[in-house]
Amino acid sequence: MRTAILILMLACDAPAPDCPVPNWQIEAVRPSEGNAGAVVTAQLGPDGSVIVVIADATATVRFGGTLLDGMHIARVSPDGADMTIEPAGVGGYVYGRPLGVDSSNRPVVVWGVQEPTLVGYSAALGERWRRTIHCYGVDAIVAVAPTGEVAYRECGPSMSAPSLRLLDPDGVERWHVDGVLASRLGFLPNGDVVSFEPDDRRVVRRANDGSFVSERASALPALIAADGGSLVATYVPDARYELERYAQDGVLVWSKSIVANISPLGVVFATNGDVIVGTPEIARLESATGEELSRVSLCEFPTLVGGDDHSVVVLSVNGSPARGLERYEN
Repeated sequence: MRTAILILMLACDAPAPDCPVPNWQIEAVRPSEGNAGAVVTAQLGPDGSVIVVIADATATVRFGGTLLDGMHIARVSPDGADMTIEPAGVGGYVYGRPLGVDSSNRPVVVWGVQEPTLVGYSAALGERWRRTIHCYGVDAIVAVAPTGEVAYRECGPSMSAPSLRLLDPDGVERWHVDGVLASRLGFLPNGDVVSFEPDDRRVVRRANDGSFVSERASALPALIAADGGSLVATYVPDARYELERYAQDGVLVWSKSIVANISPLGVVFATNGDVIVGTPEIARLESATGEELSRVSLCEFPTLVGGDDHSVVVLSVNGSPARGLERYEN
């Protein structure tokens, strides 16, 4: 295990006068153009810490002042002052992505592209279980419940045998339903699994024993909310995001248009349920009403990682400068 006390604002250009100053910033850069194969992704945990996955089997990444070769998983504390880095326990992959973190701060990560490996880690980032899945890693559809259960889409050879599967917190399969090709997954507070099934354009709710509960017609949701509702986000190129927030029963709660004419950064739910929209300005919308609560303008075009009730986390490992991992008040 490697534990580091980080010096913040490492090797980064100071923000221009009109740019917001982050609460903290940690470098995450490729030292040379020859390391273009390195992949760095991140996921916000329920306690505000950030899980960072570094997939660099053929490249090198400098993260928080440390040069890393091989596959690694890291946790950065909510205040950015401490970081723990562990070898991922997998090798030979050129892709990795954190898929969720439960309420005990145990992350689940997908490693690899073809027939990737799904790995459940402990809060200390030690491996707890692993499972091979038959979907491309970049297309992995996975949801992690606060209690640690994992729902995921199994594709089968050439997408010929899709199924929806639920794993216990220790990685043992509890149930599966054949013939389900879900494109979105989520959990309700009571443990029920919610899936969007595009072939039938419907959202289906199943109990935690796999039994059918209900279904409703739906357009493709960008996200399934923790309350069982959903958010449909349509990006109109070089113009705007059209957002529609639906309740669990499919009733439209609110709709809103957000100008996004350059490099949209995506849409996420914050841990408190607010909707965070990257346009590339970062706008925070109140989940129940769509009212805009705050907005911060960034002088960069990073990836939107997530947010809590008062801040957002972004990641940039490309461009000039590659600013790394940052947290801003929002």
